[in-house]
Amino acid sequence: MYMKPNEYQCDECHGIFEKGWSDEEASQEAIDIFGKPKEEFESGMAIVCDDCFQKMKPMFSERT
Repeated sequence: MYMKPNEYQCDECHGIFEKGWSDEEASQEAIDIFGKPKEEFESGMAIVCDDCFQKMKPMFSERT
């Protein structure tokens, strides 16, 4: 499947979405929310759309 440079595919719902932020901004948000991942996990981080993130958010707050 071909995606434009300004698109990404959600690892949860598999939808294709237009990026609202740069990759750097999105990475920084992940660090702000979850902390810096261990080096071995950086390449395995999931990319999810906002709708899927909002559905998953309660799961993250239970861990903190």
